[in-house]
Parts: sequence; C-alpha cells; structure tokens
Amino acid sequence: MNKVDHQPPHTHLNIIEELVYAEIKKQLKHYPSSLAQYLNQIEVATFALNRLPPLYASSEKGKNQQRLLGQRQYQEQIKIAVRQGIAAVQRDPIRSSTPLISEIESNSQKAKVALNELQKLLEERELTNYEKLTWENLVGVMRRALNRVIWTAYQPIESPITLMDSEEEQLSLTTLPFKDCQIFSDKLQ
Repeated sequence: MNKVDHQPPHTHLNIIEELVYAEIKKQLKHYPSSLAQYLNQIEVATFALNRLPPLYASSEKGKNQQRLLGQRQYQEQIKIAVRQGIAAVQRDPIRSSTPLISEIESNSQKAKVALNELQKLLEERELTNYEKLTWENLVGVMRRALNRVIWTAYQPIESPITLMDSEEEQLSLTTLPFKDCQIFSDKLQ
C-alpha cells in the first residue's frame, strides 16, 4: 500500500440522494406545474431519504458502483418513498419551516459580505478605480491599492502640520490625501 503524504481535500457522497432527486424530477413531470412549483423538493427528498438505505462513495469507481446498485436494487423503493414524500408535502404545501443552510453556503454568504465591505472601504479611501471586486481580481486590486498607499506615504504634502508634544519636542504630522488616514513621523524638528 502506498502512503500519501499530502492528500487533497477528500469528500464522500450519498449516491441515494442523487437517485432520489432524479426520481423527484421524473415524478413531478406528471403533476400540474402550478402544483409542482409549490412542492418543496428538499422536504420531499428528506422524507424519502429517511426511508432508504445510504449508498456512500468516496471515489469515482465507488460512485458508479453505488449508482448501479441503487438503480438495480433500490429503484422500486426509491419510487415509493418519493411518491409518499410528495403526498406528505402535498398535504400541507405552504407549511412554514426554517430551512437548514449548509456550512459551505453560510461561509459563502459571509465571504460575499466581506468582499462587498472591502469594496466599499477601497472606494471610500479612493484606493480603487471603482472596478468591481471579485475573487478572481482580489489579489491584483489589493496589490494596486497597497502600492498606491505606499507610494502616497512617501509623497509628503507641501506644508506638513506640526504639533507641539512638549516645549522641547515637536511631532511632525504628514497628512495623506485619503480620508481618515494619517501617518505620524517620530522626527524631531
């Protein structure tokens, strides 16, 4: 057996879920579209999946084998479980429920919020040319913004403001052209 030092992120799938969703789609074709659009497919799938055995796979080969097994051995059970799930959800189609949000979706939403906040900050500080910030251009936009800050930091304004720290010492304050952004110099005059 070969030892793998650095494994990529690994995942597993329950193939029965794929088969259940395919069956839901197939059965909903026989319903009027006005009814089908109000049926919560996630609730139908949850109902059906709770009545079926799991068929997990962690490789492409395993995925194909489990799919074949599910189609051969469990197809009739899948049909029945989906039909029962549709009937159960159909009894109360406007039932109120708070859906679960996956950790991946939750993290994705948080990342989008952070990206939007970063976009606003860069625009407020006039550190971007108002190009839309995306995950693809984030590094380039940030590199240009940081270069702009560094370049400007070394370009003092014509008449720096001098503040008296004490009678013997003075602190020199150089103001940058960015809002709320100041650099203090420890130079004594």
